[in-house]
Amino acid sequence: DLLESNKQMAKEFTDIRRGMTSKFKEVTQRLEETPGIAHDLAAVTSNTLSKIEQDMSSANGPNDYE
Repeated sequence: DLLESNKQMAKEFTDIRRGMTSKFKEVTQRLEETPGIAHDLAAVTSNTLSKIEQDMSSANGPNDYE
């Protein structure tokens, strides 16, 4: 009975370890992808702000601020 109990505990431990290893790999993969997404978002935001700034300055003209 004790041997069977130990086998069951070992199996449960192995299942938990496998689950944690799988989750760790998934989280690691997501973290590796995140910097690229963050960089792309920053680039798009920067380009959009530059475009808005250009559109505003060409619409107003340089002398409208005087």
